[in-house]
Amino acid sequence: MNLRQIEYFIDIVEKGSLSRAALHLRIAQSALSRQMNLLEDELGIAVLDRHGRGVRLTEAGQLLYERARLVLRDVSHLREDLIARATTPVGALNIGIPTSFRALLTRPAVEHFLAAWPAVRLKVFEDTSAVIRDYLLSGEIDIGLLSDGEVSPVMEATSLLSEAMYLIGPPDADLAPRRPVAIAKVAAVPLIMTSRPSILRLAVERMFDQHGLAGTFVIDINSTLIFDMVSAGHGYTVFPYCGAHALLRDGCATAAPIKGFRMSWSLVTLRERPASLATRLFHDLLLKTAREAVEAGTWRSGKAA
Repeated sequence: MNLRQIEYFIDIVEKGSLSRAALHLRIAQSALSRQMNLLEDELGIAVLDRHGRGVRLTEAGQLLYERARLVLRDVSHLREDLIARATTPVGALNIGIPTSFRALLTRPAVEHFLAAWPAVRLKVFEDTSAVIRDYLLSGEIDIGLLSDGEVSPVMEATSLLSEAMYLIGPPDADLAPRRPVAIAKVAAVPLIMTSRPSILRLAVERMFDQHGLAGTFVIDINSTLIFDMVSAGHGYTVFPYCGAHALLRDGCATAAPIKGFRMSWSLVTLRERPASLATRLFHDLLLKTAREAVEAGTWRSGKAA
């Protein structure tokens, strides 16, 4: 089994058929089929189930596909770092950061990175912390930002910051950053939240349980439509300040910190996968961006690690 066979195998899986993969790779379909036969003969087990409409992975093929993608990613990183002699990052960098960090962390960091190291091909994933964790574990991304509650022993973690969670309400709500609200206040208003297993939703539910309260969850929304609904007066939400920064700045909502309710966040990579130069540089840039935003007072609720 060699790297070329692995690359061919992955291309076949992702294109869904030998014919489409052969067209993409610009080689004869018979030659591609022969390479897969050689691969299966060497392994002693079938990895592709061929049928009239294309191919399906066997159980062994699924395992090979998952592991092979990680192998190729590591080889790519090794090649990039050797070519650059560990001084100039090149190649691809896939990052994952929860959507709520876009304004104060993701956008400024990405803009700075692109300006400083244009040879790197960035791919940015925005989603919930739970989905970002799954992207990291599956090898889809090289570095992610997770809530501390989702960091596992297979991950290398660096604390980024902790921040107070805010109750966000419509413009006419009686909320102000200088007047923290009690948890009982949060439980008493109609809440529009992300659905389970969102780490924020679970944290809010746990907070209510610890205080013997039952919150009122009126709508589950897993997008920034939450803010549209809150601005229109349909309810309140609980969110980190960074996620609602633009909304509050533009007067589309009001907010107050929740007493005793904070969350902590860490930058994570997988221990088994050596970090490329681009990954290390982006890691340090995120730390610097967060620290500067906190020190400048822009990230009102943040406390740098």
